[in-house]
Amino acid sequence: MTQEFENHVAHAIEKTSNTARTLTYPLFAFDQRGQPELYATCIFIELDGSAYLITAAHAYREITQTGSDLWVGTEIGIDGVEGTLIITPPNNRSDELDIAAIRVKKEFIEKHKVNLIPMNMTCAGSEPLKEPDYLCVCGYPISKNKQFKALMNTPMCFDAYSFAYAIRPKEPGQFEERNKNANIHIAFSYQKTGRDHKKEKRNPPNPTGLSGGGLWYIPDSFSPHNIYLAGILIEYHKEGRVGYATKIERVWRLIRKNFN
Repeated sequence: MTQEFENHVAHAIEKTSNTARTLTYPLFAFDQRGQPELYATCIFIELDGSAYLITAAHAYREITQTGSDLWVGTEIGIDGVEGTLIITPPNNRSDELDIAAIRVKKEFIEKHKVNLIPMNMTCAGSEPLKEPDYLCVCGYPISKNKQFKALMNTPMCFDAYSFAYAIRPKEPGQFEERNKNANIHIAFSYQKTGRDHKKEKRNPPNPTGLSGGGLWYIPDSFSPHNIYLAGILIEYHKEGRVGYATKIERVWRLIRKNFN
């Protein structure tokens, strides 16, 4: 790989990461002291004229089991999310999707200036895509969003940190042993070490908290802003350093089956 091409890739990854961050939001619970604590990640999609908050089902349950409502952070602050919920069942092998979706009102989207992901910006709604030049995961890792640090300088506002990690297309080939299905899930490698957009060595954070975020396809590194939502992050296994996302077309099917 030439130095020129390395510089090109680094620039492309930086552009992709910046785009993915604008479409990614943190999810919170409020603790007994009335302070927000980050738990997971979500994205908002637009389908058939309605807006939906999408996250992992297990992440939604972790938040609500604390006794808190579901709260989302946007550029104007943290607010509670209300709407009609569909959620796949827990602790069941038939729950291959691990998806929660909430249909939210137009007023919430407008008030919070939420960036919706349209269907043509997904692998399910676009023209058939070629094999991607690289993939990108994006979310809010808990290890980088400790409550006491995030509230230290802004006690009324959680200073959340988002993380985007670009990876080369790779098929880990670990489906059956993890009770996963290649027709439903996308597998990806999440390595212990990597490099940032300046090509400096960095250790990616523990991925806990990324659940509910997006797995993005980038078909062409020369058009790094053209990113397509391929799936919703649901699971990571330290042994083998493999993660899984539910394919976005399966999310569409779930929503259309239950809301239409």
